[in-house]
Amino acid sequence: MICSVFFLSLAAIFTLVALEFKTSNSLCLAFTSLVLAVSFRLENVVLVVAFLIACLLFFKKKELPKFAAPLAIALLLSLALIGFFLQAPHSFGFVESRANDPLCQSTECSVRKFFPDARPSLFTLDFFTLNLSTLLRAFIDERFFPLLILFFLPFSLGYCWRDNKKVILLLLWVLGFFIGFSLYWATWNVGYTLYMLQLTVPLSVLAAFGIFFSMILFITYCIFPMQEPKFCFVFF
Repeated sequence: MICSVFFLSLAAIFTLVALEFKTSNSLCLAFTSLVLAVSFRLENVVLVVAFLIACLLFFKKKELPKFAAPLAIALLLSLALIGFFLQAPHSFGFVESRANDPLCQSTECSVRKFFPDARPSLFTLDFFTLNLSTLLRAFIDERFFPLLILFFLPFSLGYCWRDNKKVILLLLWVLGFFIGFSLYWATWNVGYTLYMLQLTVPLSVLAAFGIFFSMILFITYCIFPMQEPKFCFVFF
């Protein structure tokens, strides 16, 4: 998990760099770092999805050819991962035949005891409410994140709107985390505490942006209320 968070942090940096410079080299760095991060922990694929959506938002149609070489390199590096994902439903999905075996002691059988009428697949709406409530309870649990981080998160929206809209990548990441793991059939029953560790990266960065923006507001409206905002920004 320590290695996963480290390489996930590097991947987050390189994805933000790629969105800023929009060059083939920066995209190649982003995609290869994402492959490395996903190789350590499969749930890191949430950042890949967030990055692809951000690319659709910030790249123009004429810039799409820049993706050809980076994507080709990333696909070559991730052939083993692609093969695993193709087998994912058989590797850690819900196996109906096993769940109906009275002698079975697996997770599927445990889930069937609580939800006898559910027909879950790898991703399902059957447990969405339960999964989401479980994740939200952990989200405000200080064992995972200091509550001070959550206090400054709303201010990061102001930074995103005013100074750098590419922070949307981080917001997409957090949103994708809650949607993705609310759809995963086993989130509430297995290891959601491990999944929450992934959020330390986007939440820490967003909180830092939030602190920066809140201090800008304080200086602008409390220390230099009669000055132009640009002057206050330079001063800070």
